[in-house]
Amino acid sequence: MPEKAVSVDVWNTVLDLEGFYAALASGFSEVLGMDEDEVLLRLSEARAAIKQLRAEERIRPEIVVEQCIVVLSEKMKVPPEVLKRCLARIISEFDSTEILYEDAVPILEELFSEGIHTVMLSNVMFWPGFATRMLVERAGLGPLVTAQLYAAL
Repeated sequence: MPEKAVSVDVWNTVLDLEGFYAALASGFSEVLGMDEDEVLLRLSEARAAIKQLRAEERIRPEIVVEQCIVVLSEKMKVPPEVLKRCLARIISEFDSTEILYEDAVPILEELFSEGIHTVMLSNVMFWPGFATRMLVERAGLGPLVTAQLYAAL
């Protein structure tokens, strides 16, 4: 009998992306001295611009995170390196259980107990896949998944 497997998108399936963006806005606001609502608006504008670039096939997969940081940098009017430092600090200090959907753990535990391989997937934008992996691990989900795959080199 073939083995069974399921793939699960990390964002808005297991972890709440909007909740994480709110945490990013709070962190950027604190570090950059900007209004939190303004930061959230600029993050949203950058996301929309990047989605348009993707639709036009103007995002290069081998440098997707760099390109997205540049777009965010332009929207935030802050140098890319400052944004990278902020992101690193926020991600390294963030408690991802705060954005963990409450039904995620029981479902993943059930899949695991039934021997169903679970693969977590996600695209990337402002942070590399490794950072999402850290958030997944910090939420305690790592032992419940067979593999994690992120759309970044």
